[in-house]
Parts: sequence; C-alpha cells; structure tokens
Amino acid sequence: MKTITLFRALFIALMLTIYFNPSTSSAQCGSTIAAYPYAESFEGAGSGGIGAWLQDGTVNGNWTIRTGNTPSGGTGPSAASHLNYYIFTEASSGQSPGSPNRTAFLNSPCFDLTGLTNPEFTFDYHMYGSQMGTLKVQVSTDGGFTFTDIGWTQTGQQHSSPGATWSTATINLSAYAGTTISLRFHGTTGSGYQSDMAVDNVDLRDVVYTCSSIVNTFPYTEGFEGGGTGGLGAWIQDGTDDGNWTIRNGGTPSSVTGPNGATEGSYYLFTEASSGQSPGSPNRTAFLNSPCFDLTGLSNPDFSFSYHMYGADMGTLKIQVSTNNGATYTDIGWTRTGQQHGAHATPWSTATINLAAYIGQTIILRFHATTGGGYRSDMAIDGVSLVDSTPLPEMDVVGNAVSIVDGDTTPDVADDTDFGNADIIAGTVVHTFTIDNSGTAALNLTDASPYVTITGAHAADFTVTAIPANSIAAGGGSTTFQITFNPSAVGLRTATVSIANDDSDENPYNFDIQGTGTTTIPEIDITGMGITIVDGDTTPDVADDTDFGDNIVGFATTTHTFTISNTGGGSLNLTNPFPHVVITGAHAADFTLTANPTSPIAGPGSTTFNITFNPSALGIRTATITINNSDTDETVYNFDIQGNGTGSAPEIELTGNGNIILSGDAIPSYVDNTDFGNVVVLSSTENVFTIENLGSLGLNLLGISPYITITGANAAEFTVTAVPANPILALSNTTFNVTFTPTALGIRTATINIASDDSDEPLYTFDIQGTGAAAITLSPGGVSTNLQLWLKANDGAGTVDGQALSTWFDQAFGNDATVNLAGQEPTWRDNINYNMNFNPVVDFDNNVNAGSDGDYSYDDLSTEFLQGTGGLYTQDLFVVVVPDMTVNSSFGYMDLIGGDENPGSNETDATGIGFGQYSARFSNEVITYCVGTTNSGNGYGVTHNTGGSSFNEPMIINARNNAGATQQELYMNANDIET
Repeated sequence: MKTITLFRALFIALMLTIYFNPSTSSAQCGSTIAAYPYAESFEGAGSGGIGAWLQDGTVNGNWTIRTGNTPSGGTGPSAASHLNYYIFTEASSGQSPGSPNRTAFLNSPCFDLTGLTNPEFTFDYHMYGSQMGTLKVQVSTDGGFTFTDIGWTQTGQQHSSPGATWSTATINLSAYAGTTISLRFHGTTGSGYQSDMAVDNVDLRDVVYTCSSIVNTFPYTEGFEGGGTGGLGAWIQDGTDDGNWTIRNGGTPSSVTGPNGATEGSYYLFTEASSGQSPGSPNRTAFLNSPCFDLTGLSNPDFSFSYHMYGADMGTLKIQVSTNNGATYTDIGWTRTGQQHGAHATPWSTATINLAAYIGQTIILRFHATTGGGYRSDMAIDGVSLVDSTPLPEMDVVGNAVSIVDGDTTPDVADDTDFGNADIIAGTVVHTFTIDNSGTAALNLTDASPYVTITGAHAADFTVTAIPANSIAAGGGSTTFQITFNPSAVGLRTATVSIANDDSDENPYNFDIQGTGTTTIPEIDITGMGITIVDGDTTPDVADDTDFGDNIVGFATTTHTFTISNTGGGSLNLTNPFPHVVITGAHAADFTLTANPTSPIAGPGSTTFNITFNPSALGIRTATITINNSDTDETVYNFDIQGNGTGSAPEIELTGNGNIILSGDAIPSYVDNTDFGNVVVLSSTENVFTIENLGSLGLNLLGISPYITITGANAAEFTVTAVPANPILALSNTTFNVTFTPTALGIRTATINIASDDSDEPLYTFDIQGTGAAAITLSPGGVSTNLQLWLKANDGAGTVDGQALSTWFDQAFGNDATVNLAGQEPTWRDNINYNMNFNPVVDFDNNVNAGSDGDYSYDDLSTEFLQGTGGLYTQDLFVVVVPDMTVNSSFGYMDLIGGDENPGSNETDATGIGFGQYSARFSNEVITYCVGTTNSGNGYGVTHNTGGSSFNEPMIINARNNAGATQQELYMNANDIET
C-alpha cells in the first residue's frame, strides 16, 4: 500500500527563498615576491587593501577588509592585530558577501624562495564565535593551479571574546626552500552567523636560528624559582605555539587538577587548561625551549626532571630535541599521556633520559605539552637537571638481526627463537644469537661458563654449542653464541634461555625458545572441536564433541565432525576395511558414520569423518569409536561417545501481521495488529492473529471454545469473532479474529489470555487497544462518503503562530500526518504575512534544487515533511497551496503530496502532485499529476507543460477521474489545465 507523505509545499501558504552566489574563477599568481622579509597587514578599505593577494572566485565565499568590529555581535575581533585593518570571512546571511557554511579562498602572490634556507611564514588570527568553522593554510607548487594542506588547521572557537588577544601561527617552509610557491588561506564558516574568522599581520622571512645562551658546565640544574618570566632562567617560551607555561607556587587555579606545590623549592612551571584563565585553554599546545647544551666532552649525559599529571582530562607531555639550533625538533622517545597521578598531593614522578646519542653535539631540548579536552589538564614540571652520569652497560640480544625483548614468551621464526622442524632421529638445527652492548660501560656475563643457561620443559633438547665472550666492550661491542636444537620426541618442544649479567635493569636477560620434533614414521591424533581426544578416552565431553548433548527422540539429530591428523612424517594408513571407522557398544545403532575419512593420510596431513546421533529411546545412549591404523604405538585408537535421548513438547508463539507478539507484551502496536487504530464509535474493525506451534508435539488450548479470554478495562468492546482450531499439530498454526467495537471516544484497552499445555508459557498474554473516534466531519461540498483524507490548517493543526507542527490531525477516515524525526517539522503560521483568506497555513520550507522527486528518507533532517500510513486516495484529490516563488518549467523540483515509491518496480515517479520538473514521463512540465511511472513506461499521468506558463497565485489543484473514469483530469482554480 502506498503511504501518504506531505512535503515540499506550504499547504495554504509556502515560504521558500533561494540565494545564489555567482563566482568567478582564478588560478594563477598575480605577482611574484623575491625580496624578504615580506609583510602584509591589509591596510586600506576595499579591494586595494589586500595588496598582492587575490580573492579566489572558484568558491562561494569571500574575504572582506574591515576595521573595528565585524558587523555581527558575538563574533569576530574588536580591532586589527596590527595597525588599523584586517581581513575576515562574513558568516551572516544578511551581509554580502557572506553566509554560513561558505568557503572563502585568499591566494598569496607567488613567493620565490630561491636562496632562502629556512623560510618561515607567520600570521595573526582571531576565531571568536560559538558557531566558528575551520581555518587552514594550503600551499601550491604549480603557480596556484592546485593546492594541498600544509598541516596547519584550527577548527571551532579559539578566542573567548572580541577583545581577546590575537594568536600567532608560525609555519616553517624549509621543505620548499629553493622553489616558488603560493599560499592560500582556506576559511570555511560554521553553521551560523557567529563564525567571523579574521587574519592580519602576514609575514614571510628567512629565519636564522642561533643559541641565545649556551650551557657547557655540568651538572646543570633549574628549579624555576621566582615569580614572573624571571623564574624561567635561560629557558624560553616558544611563540610558535598557542599555549604557555606559567610560573606557580602552591596549587594551580583549578580544582581536581595539578599538584599542591613544587617538588623542590617553592615554584614550578605548569600549563593552564581552563578557558577562563590567561594564558590557557583546553586543547592548546605549549613549548618550553631549553638553552643550548654543549655536550662536548661528556661521556654519559643524562637529562632528568620531575613531572606531575593529575586531572581526569589530562593531555600529553613529551620531550623533543633539536640539533640545528631550534630550526626543527624531533621526539626523543619519552611521552606520557593521560592522568599519571591520583591526587594533588601524590608525589611527583621523575624521568631520566640518556643523551649519549648526542655526545659531541650542541642540542636544545623542548617540553612539548598539549592540554586535554577539559579544564582538568594542568600538567607541571620542576627540578630540571643535566649531568654526566656514571657509565653503565646496556644489554640487548639479537637473533636473525631482530632484537629479542627481555622476557619474551612468544618464540618467532623472525628472531630465530623458533627453531622450526628437526627430525627426532637424525636432524638438528643450529641458531646463532648476538649479545650487543650499547651502554657506556663494559657488559659482563656473570654466570659460570658457558654463561648461557637453558631451563624449561624440554631443556635437554637445546644445547649451547658455541660459547659467548663473558665481557663485551662498551659503545657497540658484541659477542655471539649458538644453540643447537636436537628434539627427543615428536611435537612442540620448549625451553627458556637465561643470561645473568651486570646490566642493572635486565638481569637476568631471558627469553623463550621452541622447535618442533618431526619423524618419518606416522603419528595419529584425533581431535573434536580442535581438542585432542586421548586414545582410550572413556569420559565423553562436550568440549571435544564426544558428548552429543540432548536430542528429541524420533524428531532431531545431531552431527559432529572429528579430525584424524597425521603429525608424523610417514604415511598413515587406516587399516579397517572401508569406511575405516567402527562403532560398537550398547547403543551403537543410535550413532551412524555419515561422512567417511580418507586413507592413507600423508604426513603431515589430516582427514575428517562425521558421526550423526539419532536416539531411539530416552536417556543416555553410549557407543565406542574404533579406528585401526599403522601408528605403531596406537594401532587401535578408540574413544567413547554419548548422547541423551529426550522427550518432545509443544511450543506456543503468537504473531500479528507476520510479527511476533511476545507473551506479556504491554505495548500495543500497529506493527503486530495489537493496536486496532481509530474506529468510529459503534463501528467495528477486525484484526487477525496467528497461534504457532513450534514444538514437536501437538499444542492443546485449554478451556472451552473460543479458547481465548479477553479481560481488562474495556474487554466488552473486543470480541473473538473467529475461533482457533484446537489442538494445533506440531510445526503448524491456526488463526483467530478479534473485532473491536468502541462504545466511547478515546483509547480503549484489554488483554488477550490464551491457556495451553506449553510447559514454560502456560498462560500467554498480551495487551491490545483501539481508539474510539468521532464520526467523520462533513467535508467541503458536503462530501462524507468515501472521504479518506482531509487535512485542514484551521482544524487539527497548530494553535500558536510559529509553532513547529509534528502532527496534523486528519478530519476524515485516513491516518494523521506525523513527523518521522525531530527537525523535519513544518511550521504553523497564523499572521497577516502568511494567512490566506484570513485562514492559517502550514509552512513547508524546502529546497527546489534538491533533486528531481527528492529523496524524503525517514532520517533525512534536511527536509520538512509529514507522513501518514494510510493509502493515497487518487479518485478525487484536492490540494490548496500558494508557492512563495514563481512556478514554471525551469522552476526546479517540488513535491506537494505523494505516496512512497515501490522499489520492486523501479518507479521513476511515485504517485502524487508536484511543481516543475516533477516526472520522468513529461518534459517542460509546470504542474503534474502522475501515478507509479517506471522506466519501462508503466503508470500514467497528466501535466500542464505549455511553454511560458507560470503561476505565483493561490491555487486549488484538483486531480480526478473524468466522468467516465477512463482517464485523469488536472484542474487549477476550476480551470482544466492539462496539456
């Protein structure tokens, strides 16, 4: 059945406005800059203020020169960052150019970076507004034809007020040194007018990095003592970030985050994560750069510091290093993310990072902190030191050029800890391992020769056959040793290698090894569910499939699959005559071989067989499986199996409209027929229900006919009018009918009760309901007979002007028109700007360019429409509507009233009335009525498609049968308009 869907129209009145933003196209550089430093502050009103920068006309937004505030309140800066003017994106629909969800490109001149070694691009930006969009920078290396993201992006509000200090962004362009590039500001406004983002004070220059101070005397310490910037000592706040480190004593300003005091002295440094504090905010990054450390002459430099990270929103703290005076930084390998301490008073932690890799160089270290998503992310540092530590050894064991982690319990062929296969008679495997010392002192192996100990389940199968040196030189020294695997039995063989040494944090150094013993003789193994069934097993178990569980006698069977594996090297023969598997025992006849194994079985290899259990009587049924074979130590492989024969029983289930009704269901629904819908008082409707017997025995309904009892507040209004059959055979069903005859208005309720001999559902109950409705309202022209749908804007709709309308109540026999999801509602209007003939209207506001016939999916929140569940009555259909723009053949697309498409017949057009390019059946149509048109020409329709016709007045559109009911007619304001 087609369903009624009302959409894309203002019934009685419609409000729809479309904005167009013409654009031009620009792709190349307007000019080339080759002299540096370069600066641009966008001074001067109009297009002249953008200097050599170009508006890119390929998008639907623009950048605008501005001084002072932007036009909208609650967004934008209050003044320029530098001098008087800045450039911004206007996000208000009422301003030009501007609108929410628009993209604006501002292209730079070409920058010739030939001769520059470390070019840096900086600019100031301001992003204040609760609906702020996204600002990013892009780069072009082909003269402005194509652009890619350069890696700098900011999304959402970044500033707390118009007067908040502008932020500065710094982008290193050293990757483009020696080339010519163009840069582009890519701004996308947010979903509302509070999304004015601004840019100012652009600069591009070649930056030469030098150390502001050099530390070459050690030990070096810094406790950040003293308030203000003086407490930083020789450390520097890095201006290329968007956060700061702050000197503090005592606790941080926010509760439930930060320490309660310094770990040494009185002061420490922390990152403030609260939006209301300055400097600070969630999701900000703060850099703190050290002085230059000259590590010439040091033998084992260690960098240490204390840190405190308490707070449920805690972000990330890491250490970075620069070897080029701060031009670039890389992670040094130390990172902490998330809360590391449980309270303010939890003792600080200490981190130590060895810098031996940088001996002989001058480096800068950097604390890189990123606050988390909330204010509880105040991380702190204190007690910094850099000392030349006592030399220590550092041990590593390598196999096959892959490091074997101390404590490794997962042998792998990649690092030679898995020796693979070796024949138990004549095969051995030798693997060589290397002991490396990357420390600053000699590494000593402290056990007696051979210095390597092998323990574990099969230690005797592994032997040290080449001994390592017991002292390994510092700074990259190494020695090797060999282990020979000679298995004594078939299968997986395991052991553990342990090496005692004087590395303080890896003593002893141990790891697991393994190998597999193989043979050229056959070796049988039988498994069920992947679990070995031991030869001679007499205890059937569900885990290995030897217990077949419960089966109803004479009604159900169960089949289990077993695998015969040959883990040996020789061929395994099953020596019983075909089918090779013998079943014996007390109830052997209840178990049948239903899939045969193959023989012989190559080694290694496997085959499977199936056993089916079909009990002939109640109780435990047992048997024994026997498989004779050529494995010399298991020539007769046998094991017991069992299953349980059980009785049968009936099983009741109720359905309505093909959907299951659970016993105890207390929520009537149209879906399962338990809601009878609206019925005029003293009229009747009948619903059908099905009783299913899913069991293996007949189901008996208890009591006397009609076997169904109805109880509850309005039980007398529900009557069993068709009686179910009784009994109901196994795997069969029967039906019964219930008639609803309301005696009063409103919801009427009752409960269905069905007693049966189903042991676990002896009384099956569910609630039903219907709604007593008033007799039909007389319609226009006095029509009442067969009136299926009557929706009136002045009856059954809204009561308050501007109210979102979620339900439009039907005045006839059809269903109400309701919204599917919040956000799809039209608006009820009752004011002089909308009223038609002093009557209110329902205002559907939709896009005429959204696509032919539109896709009004139930979850589409971009459209306004209402939907009912009754059929669309097409014999005589009236729609009263006024469009808010002129309707003609180039108008676009707009559905007024229609039914669902039938996907099964590939309908191009659903049934309904629409404006513009509505149907695939016609061309140049203005007003159209069609029914079920498909690509193959099925269905029918009628249209007004006279060239040049247009309408913008109130319309009464009538699609109807002609007098002889042989074709459709289309009338507008009592005029026949079909062409």
